[in-house]
Amino acid sequence: MKKALSTTLIIVLSAIFIFTSCKKDKDDEPTPTVSNPTFTMPSGTYDNDISVGMTCATDGASIYYTTDGSTPSSTSTKFTSNITISETTTLKAISCKDGYNDSGIVEATYTIEKHTDKIETPEIKPGSCTFSESILVSISCATQGVTIRYTLDGSEPGASSEEYKFPLTFTETTTVKAKAFAEGMLPSETADATFTKESAGIHAPEFIYPGGTFVGSKVIAIRCTTEGAAIYYTTDGSTPTTSSTQYITSFKITESATIKAIAYKDGLGYSDVAEEHYEIINETVANPTFSISGGTFDEPIKNLIISCATEEATIHFTLNGSEPTESSPVYSQPLSFSETVTVKARAFKNEYEPSDIVEQTYIIEISTDGLITVVNSTGTHEFVISYVARKGLNTLVVKTEEENEMTLNFEHLETGTYNFPTSENDPNATCTGTFVYPRTTLKFINGGEISVIKDGNNYTLTIDNVEATDVNTLIPAIQHVSLSFTGTVL
Repeated sequence: MKKALSTTLIIVLSAIFIFTSCKKDKDDEPTPTVSNPTFTMPSGTYDNDISVGMTCATDGASIYYTTDGSTPSSTSTKFTSNITISETTTLKAISCKDGYNDSGIVEATYTIEKHTDKIETPEIKPGSCTFSESILVSISCATQGVTIRYTLDGSEPGASSEEYKFPLTFTETTTVKAKAFAEGMLPSETADATFTKESAGIHAPEFIYPGGTFVGSKVIAIRCTTEGAAIYYTTDGSTPTTSSTQYITSFKITESATIKAIAYKDGLGYSDVAEEHYEIINETVANPTFSISGGTFDEPIKNLIISCATEEATIHFTLNGSEPTESSPVYSQPLSFSETVTVKARAFKNEYEPSDIVEQTYIIEISTDGLITVVNSTGTHEFVISYVARKGLNTLVVKTEEENEMTLNFEHLETGTYNFPTSENDPNATCTGTFVYPRTTLKFINGGEISVIKDGNNYTLTIDNVEATDVNTLIPAIQHVSLSFTGTVL
């Protein structure tokens, strides 16, 4: 009996041990992690809108994303269909699933640089043709500011291909391919032309400068590679013969024309006809503009700026009422004047029609009655006042014929007599100011009095026996300053 109980106890304990061990192993299993999401488009620069999809290798997982740079979580926008990216964006995403750890955060930056302009296809002149000894080939593009690149081996031109700068001369059969490039624009289509050398015959004339649109005029130059051949040309579009004008040297045209040329040599006869059309336009320079409009002023005009919107145009002007020409003074810096004047300006540029004449009249009405007297150890000095102008409620600007200028700040600019304070730093000072006096600057400090008689804008102003200090010296030199003025303060 004891043996049976012992056996039973052993079996029960073993079962408990096995159950406990199994449960412990199950509890110790790690929580799985969702696979990282993947994007269907890699990071990079694109020249148009793109559509980005997302996938996750973990079945049943959901993807959440942000496009504002923030960290995504299960509360972010849930991915359900492709996202259209139309501007530079940083896309971040995370995968989530119940009972799983969230995936890592993945991100991609998509730079969108849209190109809306495409460069015009270059033009190769002459087009594909045959020649006997050599041929001159030019390449041009209607889009301004581009770089033309070309190849001669039949390959597609790229951004590192040879740059076109000057006309090309071929003496053997050659295929030219050309393409134009510019920053911020789509490259042009590829232009190509094949020039086939033939064994005999007279070469057609070649125009050194290809046709196109030009401002004002264009120089025409023609040549023929057949030795001893004479060139004849017309400018009215008719077919040239040996009775037409013979080309001797380059010439200039100032009106639009279709020029045809032919080469002739005894024993070889006539060449094919070559032609180019030159469109001549006569543009007009933009009218000059003034930074200050004309009118009546109570002070001199300073820093009058004249400008022209046409690049590289030259502005000529007059101040004496005459019409400006190219021999008139050239405007190069702002103008200043203190008397009534009419400024006339006109802009010129080579091969352009000159602008209209633009004028502005500046009427300067300033007072001219008054005198400044300075008494010091060297004697008495007088300065004639050019004008007195009112600036603000209690401020006058006084300027002398010697270009000295003094600003007077009054606490009172009304009828009455006011004493100067006895201290330079007195906050109740009735007048402060400075003016340039032979190589120094004087500043009002002490004593004296101001007498003001006011009738509307007419004043009788007397400042007498005022002490002033030379602020440019270490030891003040006291001087006596008198200023008298009768007239209209503007």
